[in-house]
Amino acid sequence: MKRFFLILIAISMALATLMVHADDNTWKKKYGLDGCDNPVFTRPDHEVPGGRVEGAGICMNDGEAYQSHDVGLSREWHYAPKLNFAQREAASIHRVLGMGRPFNGERDLATDGRTLKFNAKRVNGCGAFVAYRVGASGPDDLAQYLATYDDKGFLVDVMMMGGEHTINDLFKMEPHGDYKLVGNWSRLEAVIDRDNPNKFSINLENRYEQSDKQYTWKMKRYYHIDNKGYFVIDSVTNENAPQFNPNALNALEMELMPLAGEGNYDKAMTMLHTLQPTLRKSEEGTRLLSTMMDRLYAYEPEDFLVWVWKCPKCNLTNEVRDKLANSNYVGQPFAAPLLTEDIHRLTNVKARKYWTKMMRQWSQSE
Repeated sequence: MKRFFLILIAISMALATLMVHADDNTWKKKYGLDGCDNPVFTRPDHEVPGGRVEGAGICMNDGEAYQSHDVGLSREWHYAPKLNFAQREAASIHRVLGMGRPFNGERDLATDGRTLKFNAKRVNGCGAFVAYRVGASGPDDLAQYLATYDDKGFLVDVMMMGGEHTINDLFKMEPHGDYKLVGNWSRLEAVIDRDNPNKFSINLENRYEQSDKQYTWKMKRYYHIDNKGYFVIDSVTNENAPQFNPNALNALEMELMPLAGEGNYDKAMTMLHTLQPTLRKSEEGTRLLSTMMDRLYAYEPEDFLVWVWKCPKCNLTNEVRDKLANSNYVGQPFAAPLLTEDIHRLTNVKARKYWTKMMRQWSQSE
């Protein structure tokens, strides 16, 4: 009898294992991911139909991340779907978010509770198109980022979808006429094409007052993801746009620019350099300048350092000095341990000597 029960237990365990393996091989079909081994496509932890359980305060259907085509900016955290980070994805998430990479095992952005991976779509075969939200679970500014990955889970392109205070900052940083902003973005969302997720639009909307009348400014930005995985902007439409100072509009374009496409990184760096004097004139502009410094440096430290070294009469060297002086923890891209390590890694010998010299001068002047 004992032998019979042991055999029965063994058979049960084998059947359970087969069921698990079968489930591992079939869960992706529900979300149109079958045949894809891309590690970015992680299995949802909760898949309860209906998903939202008001009393529980959590999302019970994380599979909505694969099914929803509306990507709205929201501080709703508990009810939003949450996908786990793949190891390869987590290793590059600092480049997407414009933050300092983990240093000596410190601070994991993928597990620190601040970064929400809440939407993912299959593009270009088995490539991935993913949306991330930062700041909804705490007092930090709320922002969303979009990224693409190849079929092996390696990062291809990144762009900022938008932040809640962007438009308010732009209105305040530039001299304007007799109009005033009602508030931050009243609407900021991405809409992904249901039939072709390689296409999407970003809708930005706000209200402003002019001559005792209220207007709604609507901007719609159309994009597609090309066969290399790069974000490409196709067109922009505006309705009731205020007469912005060109510098403010250029600052908005710089913030929303994809970084990996042909010439995009150089274009963003050029805009940063060109706008730096104007951005420095206001608190709001300085905040945007700081954010863009972090984003561009975190995305490609070597390209950033070489670009600034090559730039004649470039004020960005002084901006690096200021960022270094005010980066007090490793989670910031320009923290001394990270910057020092990146300078040592520079393959451009002249650039490495330049930055080593500058670091020495700055340390001696403290």
